[in-house]
Amino acid sequence: MATVKTGPKAPKPALGIAPRTARAVKANNPPEDGSKQREDLRKNKPGAYTNRGRPAIHEQPLEPLQTRVPKALRDYLKILPVLRLPDGRHYGTQQAMFEDCLVRFMREKPWKAGLAWRQPRATKPSPAGSTGWVQINIMVEAGFKRKVVAEAERLAASAEGAERLSPAGFCYTALYWWAQYVYPAAD
Repeated sequence: MATVKTGPKAPKPALGIAPRTARAVKANNPPEDGSKQREDLRKNKPGAYTNRGRPAIHEQPLEPLQTRVPKALRDYLKILPVLRLPDGRHYGTQQAMFEDCLVRFMREKPWKAGLAWRQPRATKPSPAGSTGWVQINIMVEAGFKRKVVAEAERLAASAEGAERLSPAGFCYTALYWWAQYVYPAAD
């Protein structure tokens, strides 16, 4: 049986990935001028340019509301968004859950029913060791942040038992209420 030589072999793709072609390079690097070519690439070509990355769910830039919570509370709050909650809700992200927590806290006003205000402690370690408290940044829109800060200042100025209330204390109390009363851990 005679063997036929066909010339040099093409290199095998590494890990099953096809070598980049001119078409693939063009599809992944769209023109920068925003021309019609970009639209054609998106619609008509497989593997064409897409806006990758995290989708924007907020119209405005986000600003942090900082608070401090015990490490055990933070660990519990980290798992809540990924669980299917008893009411069928599934948050998906911590920030979506934190925003819903603050909205419901301000709407339901549990402090009028006797919820005590909580004061966050420092996160810097003392000479005796770690405090066991960690910082949480709740990212919210600027307008909503102003509402939270204004509500905390209004409560601190009123006679509702919140004379030392800060925005950090307001947020810590909201997160405590959320974990203790809205979605308590099933032991």
